[in-house]
Amino acid sequence: AYKDKIKYLDKLKRYDEALIYCDKIIEIDPKDLFNYFNKANILVNLERYDEALLCSNKIMEIDPKSQCSYLFKGIILHRLKQYDEALL
Repeated sequence: AYKDKIKYLDKLKRYDEALIYCDKIIEIDPKDLFNYFNKANILVNLERYDEALLCSNKIMEIDPKSQCSYLFKGIILHRLKQYDEALL
C-alpha cells in the first residue's frame, strides 16, 4: 500500500509527504532496491541531491551490479555539477 501511496503523492507533486512513506517502506524492507530508487527520485524532485546521492550509494552497497544505480548516480552528480565524477 505504501508504494501506491508514494506513486500517488509523487504524481501530485506532494514530495515531502511521499518522502515520509519512502522512509516507512525502507524501514519495513531495507533490502528492496526499488524503495531506495523511489526515495532518491523524490529527493531529486525536491532538489536534495546530496541525500539522493546517499540513496544511490545505498543501492550500490546492496547490489553492486545494479546498472540503474550507476546511471542514477551519474544523473545526480551531473545535477550537482560534479561532471568529472559523473563520468566515472
